[in-house]
Amino acid sequence: MIIAEIVPGSKGLDIQYSIRDIVFTEEQGISKEISHDEQDLTCSHVIVYDNSKAIGTGRIIQQDNALLIGRIAVLKSHRGQGIGDLIVRKLVCY
Repeated sequence: MIIAEIVPGSKGLDIQYSIRDIVFTEEQGISKEISHDEQDLTCSHVIVYDNSKAIGTGRIIQQDNALLIGRIAVLKSHRGQGIGDLIVRKLVCY
């Protein structure tokens, strides 16, 4: 069963960083300094689970007068299944 959960600030940040490290750092060669930042502590995040396994994440931050969605990452094993779309819809509706 696929479940998307909104989490505030630093709650679940270790799970999110784990997914981002696999997708951004290992697969895409992006440094952790770019994919991890201080805004993670104050913005809202979504974590998607397949049963109890975390498979995707994203975040929404307030910047000036806009809300920005970013840091969307889905594990390779679950890509092409609409998980990224689910993350965006969950963040938009939040």
